[in-house]
This record gives sequence, structure tokens and C-alpha cells, in this order.
Amino acid sequence: MAELLAEGWDVIISSRHRVEITPASEQPEPSRPGAAARSALPPPGHWPTRESSRRTSRWVRADWTEPDLFASAVADALDGPAHLLVAWVHEPYRTAVLRAVAPLLDAATPVVEVYSSFAATPATGLPDPALTDHPTHRVVLGFVHTGSNRVPTHQEISAGVLAVIRRALGGEPPRVHEIGRPQP
Repeated sequence: MAELLAEGWDVIISSRHRVEITPASEQPEPSRPGAAARSALPPPGHWPTRESSRRTSRWVRADWTEPDLFASAVADALDGPAHLLVAWVHEPYRTAVLRAVAPLLDAATPVVEVYSSFAATPATGLPDPALTDHPTHRVVLGFVHTGSNRVPTHQEISAGVLAVIRRALGGEPPRVHEIGRPQP
């Protein structure tokens, strides 16, 4: 999410524990040819929410048991309608939480839902998107096969979800994306 801050997005993070995010542009980066030019260009699909030289990261406590209170806390943290929703909300709370925050989204807001590998089973498939009025890309976390099976690292998950965010913002049709492979 540091990349989104550096690109001009305001980011609201919800988790059980307070999270501080520093924009990627403020993190030391190894010097490479063209680094200054790359840092000056917005990525494809970039939608700044307002003119400002500094973007913010705000934390909201994630309490899925009270979806309406959670949505109220998110509304207090927002400066207007949200233009992107990235959600990794566990069952059985997913649908209620996402429907509670739906009124906070702009009409054309793309949604990226992240699921654990166990959310999709051969018998039932993947749950339907919770917000049918918004283009929803779904990300399934699988396993990385490197001689043995392991779950993706935080860095692999972040890079994969960020790639899906870019596709969603670029207007690609919604689909299911996998980070790793299905259950071993």
C-alpha cells in the first residue's frame, strides 16, 4: 500500500492492530538509471482523489462483528467517496462488512476481494462477489511450489494484489486472479 500512497492515493487501512504506512517515495530505493523519471510519472489507471503534495494513511480498527459501526468509522476517515476498495475479510463476515461499506463507494469504484486458498473448493468454487454493482476482481491466495509447498510471503501477496489493483483501475474486465497455485 506504500506504493499507492506514493502515487497520490489516500489509503485507509483496517486491521486489528494499528498499522503505519510510509509512502514508497519516502523509503530508500537503490539508485538505478531512470529512477527520477519513473518517480515523476503516475502509473496507468492513476486516479488522484484531490490536489495535494502529501497523501495520508489512516488506520481504522477492523471489527467485523459490527459491520455498521465499522462502516461508520471508515466514513469518518474518508474525505469523500472511495474510488477503490481492496478487501480481505474472512467468512462469515465478508458479505455483511462489504455491504455496510458499499454506500461509501463512488458509483464506478472497482473492488478487489482477496480470499485465502481455502475459500475456493472444487465442490463449491469461489464465493460470489459481495458487491454485484461494482466491477470486482477476486484474488485467491494459493501455495508457492518451491520443492515444497509454502504460503506466499507478505511481499509476494502485496506485489500480486497491487498488480490486480492496477488491472482493475485500468478497466480490465473483472476475473479471478491467483497468487500461487491452488491447494497442494
